[in-house]
Amino acid sequence: MRETRVILTVLTGPLAGHRLCFDGPATCVVGRQPDCELQLPSDEAGVSRRHAAFDFDPPAVRVRDLGGVNGTWVNDRHVGERTDGRETEADLAHDDRVVVGETVLLVSIEAPVGVERALRCACGRIRPATRQHADGVGCGECAQTVRDTPAEFDARAEHGLDAFPGHRIVRVLGAGGMGKVYLALEGATGEQVALKVLLSQVAVDESNRRGFLREMEVAGALEHPNLVRRRVVGNQGRTFWFSMDYCPGGNLADLVQRRGGPLAPEEAVPLIIAALEGLAFMHERGFIHRDLKPQNILLDDPMSRPMLADFGLAKSFEQAGLTGLTVTGSVRGTPHFTPREQVTNYKYVKPVSDVWSMGATLYYLLSGDVPRGSTGVDNPMLRALTTEPTPLVRRAPRIPTPLCEVVDRAVATDPTERFPSARALQRALEAAL
Repeated sequence: MRETRVILTVLTGPLAGHRLCFDGPATCVVGRQPDCELQLPSDEAGVSRRHAAFDFDPPAVRVRDLGGVNGTWVNDRHVGERTDGRETEADLAHDDRVVVGETVLLVSIEAPVGVERALRCACGRIRPATRQHADGVGCGECAQTVRDTPAEFDARAEHGLDAFPGHRIVRVLGAGGMGKVYLALEGATGEQVALKVLLSQVAVDESNRRGFLREMEVAGALEHPNLVRRRVVGNQGRTFWFSMDYCPGGNLADLVQRRGGPLAPEEAVPLIIAALEGLAFMHERGFIHRDLKPQNILLDDPMSRPMLADFGLAKSFEQAGLTGLTVTGSVRGTPHFTPREQVTNYKYVKPVSDVWSMGATLYYLLSGDVPRGSTGVDNPMLRALTTEPTPLVRRAPRIPTPLCEVVDRAVATDPTERFPSARALQRALEAAL
């Protein structure tokens, strides 16, 4: 268990004196709905059903306004309100006050003496973890300069310099919430590999480093034709990297783009059935993916064999205490492909949550849209919390009814109404073909 924790204390309002303590990755939704972890009275003025959400990865904490009637305030700053429905957010520091309706919440960050000293800025505040650095970064109240930036490391890599021992960078393949991915040549064999680079948002000590490398080694021991094989793991300062098999066929999102729209059932369903083989293999060995989406299912040309990538990566980074919130906010699943229980209770995600994400991926392949819709209000997290999936037949009326029924069951909001396992979904899809 981590020694560092974040505490929310209700200072004013109907729940004054109430305290919530978080010592690991978690999400806390504040509002009037019964499923909100901090449920405010139904008659409290200015509070919406699901008003705001706090993301925790101690010592980091962030608040997201979910389109509340009167918005959310941090100290004297207005974070957001119900205008265009866009999600707005703010990183929080020790002693910040968050105002929701009549309720004022105090943020307290508690850490061992050595850790607190590392987190404390020159101005005296314990700074947000998303702006931490071993050499000292300003908390936003004071504009200190970062002396050892990740940009310097990227520049070395992109100019082909020796940033990753035993590998030579060819070009950038892509970038996302977890970091950059490069095409590289393995020095010993000359073979093409994909090299993923992750940046810790907190200072890295020996315990952090060993913890992450150990977690990566455990997950990397999984070998299956439908899992992308990991090869070498390395670390330099706050930067961690690992090489993996290069899949020149791109990912399923790329495939939809190349096709110019949704795939036919006879192409999409076999791809997902094969990917489920890899997912079932993982589940049967105690692993949960946590971030299944079209971009994380790669294709091994020329066979077009689907292979799951990034399995267990976010959990490995978090368990080693390295995330800050750059990873936590984006890789706790992508909201459009994340089941509701993973948004509200990420710590206790189960295999059935991966079933929802795989069902959402197939829904996207067949319809070109996501179950809860991607148009209109631009707030995926609020959609995940409040919107029910649209039956597939409404988005793709030409899809056979038996297949629509299987997909709809896979993306049911209630976990008990879904297929209980990857194997069960796989069998149902085979029967529906």
